[in-house]
Amino acid sequence: MAMKTFSDFTIYQTIASETIVQAIKDSLIRLQLSLSQCRGQCYDGASNMLGKKSGVAKQTGVALPTHCHSHSLSLGVKDATNNCQILSNTMNNTNEIVKLVKYSPKRENLLGDLKENLQYEDEEEDAAAAGLTKFSATRWTV
Repeated sequence: MAMKTFSDFTIYQTIASETIVQAIKDSLIRLQLSLSQCRGQCYDGASNMLGKKSGVAKQTGVALPTHCHSHSLSLGVKDATNNCQILSNTMNNTNEIVKLVKYSPKRENLLGDLKENLQYEDEEEDAAAAGLTKFSATRWTV
């Protein structure tokens, strides 16, 4: 029976395909899965992942490599927003505001103090007000 399973997040010392392949194999061993039984791989399209000569996809064998649909969607949305002045300006301004706060410990502490002083009626609102997060222009979706 086929199933799709998220295994884990891994921090790599390098992004060399050999390092990533070893991490994938280690993860599969921990999950008691065999690489020979995997039928699909999903990557962001970088050469170290999908490279035909030495990429992760080439080294991991029978599993069919595909470009991650979420990453493709994110790149498409980013490209579309570049052609819409209002969205492009909004994203640029938002990014500048985040940088203004995040790159200043004093401002970040002030934001934290403001959050602590706000009273929320439920936990969902409190969690939603967690703070500012820097974002990558190619890793977001509207």
